[in-house]
Amino acid sequence: RLCILVWIASDFRQVPKALQLKAGLAFLHKKNSLLYAGTGFGKTMLIVMGHLLEDPGTCGVIIIISPLK
Repeated sequence: RLCILVWIASDFRQVPKALQLKAGLAFLHKKNSLLYAGTGFGKTMLIVMGHLLEDPGTCGVIIIISPLK
């Protein structure tokens, strides 16, 4: 489902990279994780899509640290 959501949300232009999929699956399985990736990798889309798949009653907290500003 995560692959399909990313593909649809990107207007059928993007499919998750292997590392994005691995991180997304870790998120969906409630595993603590740290993704260190450069600009343009697709971190934000991955986090948002994973969060949208969550049951609203059981959602955890997502903290995104952006050192750019």
